[in-house]
Amino acid sequence: MAPLTLPFLTMLANSASASSRVFVGGAGGQTGQHVFRKLQALPGFDPIGGVRTEDSRSALVEDGFPSKSVVVCDITSLESCAEAMKGCDAVVICTSAK
Repeated sequence: MAPLTLPFLTMLANSASASSRVFVGGAGGQTGQHVFRKLQALPGFDPIGGVRTEDSRSALVEDGFPSKSVVVCDITSLESCAEAMKGCDAVVICTSAK
């Protein structure tokens, strides 16, 4: 994890309103999963993890993430992103260049 990630999450936590909904793009990857897990553990956050495939979604749910908090999202589709990010207050982009 990048050294700035934890201070960034702490800054978000300090400025968050009651239960900030945060979309984490790339939540199935190494960095995205780490950010998603940290946000799940911090009070005041309702993170939504965006993944590319149903297999990635299933893997996160099997790893203990709430199923309602993990969505399949095609980041190349405006409609898919808009639906996945509906109601979110912030976005953290952790997607790769695949």
